[in-house]
Amino acid sequence: VKMVLAVPNQTVATMTTQKRHRRIAHVPRRIKFFALAGTLAMLLGVGAVFFVHRMRPTHEFLFIAKQQPSFAQDQKIIGAFSILDLASGEEEEVFLNAVGCFSAAFVPETNELWVACHKGYDETGVESSLVIYDMATRRVVRRVPSVDNLSGIAYDSTRGALYVGVVNHGVSRAGANRLAVYDPTHRAFLREIALPGSAESERMNQRPVFLRVTKNGTLLVLTNGDYGAQGFLLAIDPKEHDSVAPLSLAVENDPVALALDDGETTAYVANLRSASISVVDLAKGEVIETVRPALDGRPLAYVRDIAYRDRSLLLTDGMGKLYRYDLSDDALETVFSDDDIPWNMASSRPSGKTFFVSFLYGDRVAEWAPDEGKTGKILRRYSVATGTQPSNLLLIP
Repeated sequence: VKMVLAVPNQTVATMTTQKRHRRIAHVPRRIKFFALAGTLAMLLGVGAVFFVHRMRPTHEFLFIAKQQPSFAQDQKIIGAFSILDLASGEEEEVFLNAVGCFSAAFVPETNELWVACHKGYDETGVESSLVIYDMATRRVVRRVPSVDNLSGIAYDSTRGALYVGVVNHGVSRAGANRLAVYDPTHRAFLREIALPGSAESERMNQRPVFLRVTKNGTLLVLTNGDYGAQGFLLAIDPKEHDSVAPLSLAVENDPVALALDDGETTAYVANLRSASISVVDLAKGEVIETVRPALDGRPLAYVRDIAYRDRSLLLTDGMGKLYRYDLSDDALETVFSDDDIPWNMASSRPSGKTFFVSFLYGDRVAEWAPDEGKTGKILRRYSVATGTQPSNLLLIP
């Protein structure tokens, strides 16, 4: 009996043991499955990153805004912009049905360039539009038409918002100057921000011509009036624009460009027709000084563009020279002179060691190192297409 009973008991025990072994054997297979799935997902992620990286530019480009030359009004209207490959020196020129392109902003999240183009005050066969240019495919992918002229443009990467200056088409539409806000990721219009102004500023038809977003998210807007009238610097907090009036500071005549110090606490405004620089303390919200640079006792005729570099300002005068103005001792020196006229300066490279300079007659761009020797050094000259006047430059990393 014991033997008979032992056999079934042994059989049951063996079966139970076999089930346990099967359960234990199944565990490594599950682990292997999830490990394989995780590895596959990781490889797909790496591949996607690699693909996106390949789709993005692998080196730097320079955007050059162009417009019909003021000295050639009898020529056919030409509005264009160029993308200059800084490695190869090759230029791709994009022509548009506009008087000119004013400025641009690069959106790294979508690898797209947003370009503001205007029709001036000529209704004949031209149009204003916001042009979206894909840097991967190197083509215009969309145009957003505008009844009014478009001017300055700036991108806030923190908020994912793109701001465009809209200029009323004609003095009769006083009060229509404003900012348009877009979501560039979805290419969607969001809202408009009305620009403040007194009756005097509206009478002078204040136009938003230059936009810049600071590190803390403040939107700086330069406006200037008709016929070189007095301009204003606006400091807008986009989060509070509906409830809190922006800071509005009067600067001098025809402000056209703005530079910030390294801490972005002080703004330097280039006033073209006043040939002066308004120094603005952004924390205090006031103009603390107005500088009138002079060389050997002779003031400059104009201040066309401005850039900040190591407690100094780099200035173009629109008359053929580029200057360095030392903020510590008010000393002005000529650091660049040319038969052509230096016009605009680009954002410097990430190292901050070089600048790109365009010329009025539009046939070349120079890369200039201000710290090389007493007057700096031209590192490279790029030939670009002629027939249009360069307006603004933007370095695309």
